[in-house]
Amino acid sequence: DLGNMGLALDFILEAEDLVSAINYGRPYTRILELLGLMGEARRATEQVQQATRQAIPQEGSLGHPGVQLLWNQADHLVDAGELAPASTLLRQLVDRMNTQGGLNYIGLEADLDRARTLLRLGRVLRLAHRYDAATAPLRRALELLDEVEPEASAQKERAELHAEMAETLIAIVTVALTLAAAVAVSPW
Repeated sequence: DLGNMGLALDFILEAEDLVSAINYGRPYTRILELLGLMGEARRATEQVQQATRQAIPQEGSLGHPGVQLLWNQADHLVDAGELAPASTLLRQLVDRMNTQGGLNYIGLEADLDRARTLLRLGRVLRLAHRYDAATAPLRRALELLDEVEPEASAQKERAELHAEMAETLIAIVTVALTLAAAVAVSPW
């Protein structure tokens, strides 16, 4: 029933789950358009766009929903093979998070979001074969987690970071060994 679908979108937006709102809103508005309910489709689209604009203001602090939305955008760029724009987006997010008032929330959630952002940045840099650059954000993320109390949620991030650091170091060693082997067999 369309009324319930509209209410569901309202509830998703009220919960500030913008990624779900976008994913839900696209097919919902398409259904409305197919049924000729253009005004209702525009209203739903505008609701999602307005919530997105509010979550990612040009200036000022970001809330957790805005950070999640930017992560989602970076993930889509990575999935599309657009590693350079993804790393730029994540670097800008790291810079914004680290400015005074960059986040409108504090505590464990903010620290974990900083670490998760650095993890994503390190992963994108590794995927782009920028191994030397990948280690710095991964190390910083580990430092952040070392400052956090050993809560279960931080343990998960810590394990992911160690796995990503291992993947990066394996790639560095592989490149070094390949170069060493090439130099050893080169007649020059």
